[in-house]
Amino acid sequence: KITHPEGSDYVCLTPTPVAVKAEAASFNSSAAAVRIGKRTITLMTAGAGTVGYKRYVLKANSHVEKTFPARALPKGARTVAGPKTAIQLPPVRKEEKLIAPGIRALIQGKAARRYRLESGKYLVYEKDRVHLEGRAAVIEFTKAGLRFIVADNSYCKLAVGNTGIRGVGPFDVRFTPEGIRGVVAGKSRSFACTWPEAVTRPMFKLDGVRYYAGWADDHSIGKGKDKPQFSIGFGVTAGKHQIEISEWTYPALPPEPPKQSIKW
Repeated sequence: KITHPEGSDYVCLTPTPVAVKAEAASFNSSAAAVRIGKRTITLMTAGAGTVGYKRYVLKANSHVEKTFPARALPKGARTVAGPKTAIQLPPVRKEEKLIAPGIRALIQGKAARRYRLESGKYLVYEKDRVHLEGRAAVIEFTKAGLRFIVADNSYCKLAVGNTGIRGVGPFDVRFTPEGIRGVVAGKSRSFACTWPEAVTRPMFKLDGVRYYAGWADDHSIGKGKDKPQFSIGFGVTAGKHQIEISEWTYPALPPEPPKQSIKW
């Protein structure tokens, strides 16, 4: 709680979402605030979650900010959709079956081809080497590799076996032994991910621009382990971007300059 000449602020900021009450304010979020001004009350979330004051609760699927006259604060709960993100979860298929609260799976043959996490609250699911942690995400097993999708700007940790990624959405990335490729959108932030099996010296590209991602003291870190080792970190700027992590290749050398001969 922060008290200042303009009023009071209640701020909730945690690495992962928590449900907590602080006097008349309430939160189920990782980043949210309630501002009590002289004539207005403002509720805001920086991602999916809920924030409330007295008998009013605001539920949001993305970053939302609402201001009300102090004498006319509504009562009850209201769901507000934030700005539509550039990445969407795949549509639900009728074959997806509920296997746990908030968790659905698409089973084909003896194996699952998709896991879906959709919950109004923060959940952690771990079974059969699959880990889903967050509010809304999808893991797909495709011919192009493992696909991890988060549509809103909430925190998620997703993994299958020793392959995974953690960070704030939105993102849609595919992992193969040769590298990681996909799309990210949203604000400037960083991610942590596992090391692709066939990569020795990682090279990071943002929108096709080569960045030097670093040389590891141990390029085998995490390989052969049962649990994911989030040993690669990379950052992105605000907006929608194509990202790629692959084996380092040296830039092409400039063309050889023309030669001239002089005879004496």
